[in-house]
Amino acid sequence: MLDNAAGGATAVETIVRTATTRQAVRTAGVHPTSVLRDKGEFHNPDVTTRLRRRHADSVICMLQQPHYAWPGNNRDLTRLVAQHPWVTMVSATADGPVVTHLPVVPDPSADPDADPVVLSHLPLADAHEHQLGDAQTVLVVQGPHGYVSAEWYSGSPYVSTWNYVVAHLHGIGERLDADGTVDVLRLTQDHFESRRPRPFDLGGVDSYVHRLAPAVVGFRLRPTTVVAKAKLSQEKPAADVAGVLAALEDPAEPFANAELADAMRRGGLPS
Repeated sequence: MLDNAAGGATAVETIVRTATTRQAVRTAGVHPTSVLRDKGEFHNPDVTTRLRRRHADSVICMLQQPHYAWPGNNRDLTRLVAQHPWVTMVSATADGPVVTHLPVVPDPSADPDADPVVLSHLPLADAHEHQLGDAQTVLVVQGPHGYVSAEWYSGSPYVSTWNYVVAHLHGIGERLDADGTVDVLRLTQDHFESRRPRPFDLGGVDSYVHRLAPAVVGFRLRPTTVVAKAKLSQEKPAADVAGVLAALEDPAEPFANAELADAMRRGGLPS
């Protein structure tokens, strides 16, 4: 299920959200300094209930921001994964959150019009720590991103921000058997080697790969929810967008970022 209510915020957006929350607390009849917060959640149940009831609509609007909604379809999302395969894996285990960074590849056997199914692998110890197969997991796919200076805008008043494309794939990883794990290792190798003029073939070290397999766990993630977002100055006037693009494509600019400029011109869609 594709959900465009993506997370993430710039420092400035966080400040704005914090200011809004403080005002919400005052409206609920409690001074903000009397409310304990941990990881962004209120622990005073009476205040929390009142805030959720009175301010649910405004909170939903801040999180959804429809002008940043993913502009493409599931095939586009699969291409995003293929082009940005180094992802962050976060699992909500019984012992707390566990974070790992790892490469993923789209599953070539999956329906191309469905949510992107991905394959990856972990060392056996990491798979155990992530409680792979049982714990809810999110794979964070980071697309093009970069700093945007307020000086690049022609209008005012503005503040600096961060433009980015991101997708979050939520689900529970499906552990693969030894043969499935070897297949994932081959697919991963082939995915990257295909760009080289003389791709390295794992077939030449087949026996070594099979010796490694027991220490590795391959897995497939069929996402139950996909959260995707393209925040690329879409809400800004055309003159401001032009200023951002000019700076991102200026070789003399310290924060020049041709990949981000290309993403903006494509509306967030991968090439």
